[in-house]
Amino acid sequence: MSILSLTQAKELQFAGAQLKRSRTETSESVARLSSGERLVRASDDVASLSISTKMQGRLVGFRSAQLNIAQADSLLQVADNALSEMERALQRMNALAVQANGGTLSTQDRAFLDLEFQQLKQEVSRMLEQTEFNGRKLFRGEAEQVRVIDALEVTAVSNNFDPTQISDIVLWLDGADQSTILDGGGTAADAGGFSGSVATWVDKSGNNNDVNQGNAAERPVYVNNVVNGEGVVRFDGNNDRLPGTVPTTNNQLTTFVIYQRTGGGVTREGLFEFGSNGEGTRNAIFLFADNPRYYDTNPSGGVFPPYTANIPFNNFASLSVVHNDTNLTGYIDGNQQLNVVTGGRQPSNNFVLGDDSTSGDEIHGDVAEVVAFDRALTATERQMMEGYLAHKYGLTAGLPAGHPYKTVPPGIAGGATDVSPVENEALVVDLDLDNGGAPVIYTIVDGNDSGAYTIDRL
Repeated sequence: MSILSLTQAKELQFAGAQLKRSRTETSESVARLSSGERLVRASDDVASLSISTKMQGRLVGFRSAQLNIAQADSLLQVADNALSEMERALQRMNALAVQANGGTLSTQDRAFLDLEFQQLKQEVSRMLEQTEFNGRKLFRGEAEQVRVIDALEVTAVSNNFDPTQISDIVLWLDGADQSTILDGGGTAADAGGFSGSVATWVDKSGNNNDVNQGNAAERPVYVNNVVNGEGVVRFDGNNDRLPGTVPTTNNQLTTFVIYQRTGGGVTREGLFEFGSNGEGTRNAIFLFADNPRYYDTNPSGGVFPPYTANIPFNNFASLSVVHNDTNLTGYIDGNQQLNVVTGGRQPSNNFVLGDDSTSGDEIHGDVAEVVAFDRALTATERQMMEGYLAHKYGLTAGLPAGHPYKTVPPGIAGGATDVSPVENEALVVDLDLDNGGAPVIYTIVDGNDSGAYTIDRL
């Protein structure tokens, strides 16, 4: 009897286990049937569930993208309908204008036509102002916000372009930076005890091509707040000059100078010179009264072509020259005023500011900034320099109407920067996108991280 009971107990235990397993499988089957999914829990198939979860995540993203596309399509339909209505109104306005020119109409007839014309004009303005989608105006009032991210390789920054952003710079004398103006004792113009005379003008190009005057009697003076709030180095036209060495190794040269001539009458005065008579090569700017001329020693005997425009006395201007070996192009405030063929430039070593190397033609006037490059700059690079100088010294009115930096100074494009953007400050991002390689103008709207800013394209 005890043996039978033991056997029955084992059978009952086995039956119970089978019943439990059957219940589990039934529960899983019911779960699959009710959810419609083969994988209900991770224990069903870990690998397959991982793949399924990833795909479900992508499907959610695709559904959101599909919704965005549908919303964009709705926005375009609203805009298209509004534009169609404006087109019809403009066509009617054109017809009214033509009709009003008829010779048989009376003044009262034309007044009625003008009444309808003005009403249509108001309706077009209303549609421009009030057409919106989801609270966002489509034509006016809100510019399109664009998120510039690292994928575009751009970091929007405030306008901190300077000449060192262009390669092959050999000289940068910046009168706006008082720390670069030193007297005979080495005291800077922005420090207490500065004597006023300029013994050294420190080069900011990174090449240490400082210009110096050891003779106290031949030193110009520094005068602050002369042009657009910036300081200048003032030469007396008697014996003031700042010589130095600025090695150039190329047969090309590009120079920029901000200056004004304040005296000297019709006498010839030298603004600066690269090279010297002893070197056998000279490239200089001379001023014949109010007319600038570029001097090049090649061909034999030299060439002295005048600019086709003058710079009146006591007026600051940006004067530049691009010397591409055998061709000279000169600009005044970004306007081309010189284009001649020469015999070819030779590399030079010496430099003098405020005079030339042989004749004692010291200038009577002010120099605010001098920048030189050991090559011929491209048109885009030249325009960036012109824009930088014009905005810095308040000379933008002289830039030509189509100049890319007439209203907005150049800014830095590409790479990271630690300069924080300024909200609503305009900048130029030089991107070769769909703008034919021309600069693209933006305004910073929001954002302060190093990777992305929200900007508005102007």
